[in-house]
Amino acid sequence: MAQQLSDIFMTTGQVARALSVNRLTVQRWVNSGVLSGERIGSFTLIPKGEVRALAISRFAAGLLRQVPDF
Repeated sequence: MAQQLSDIFMTTGQVARALSVNRLTVQRWVNSGVLSGERIGSFTLIPKGEVRALAISRFAAGLLRQVPDF
């Protein structure tokens, strides 16, 4: 069964909502290499695994109340 892009990737807006940060913060993370992102048209797609790893590290640092369920 083929996976949908939404099963593998998240947009900067989706990441921002999941991690309770501004979308521009997510874009800065991509630009600085904190997250890898692939530009597809007007969207930047970020692998869910990387978002999950960042969420866990932010949770461990006390910057996030809970790790979102992706």
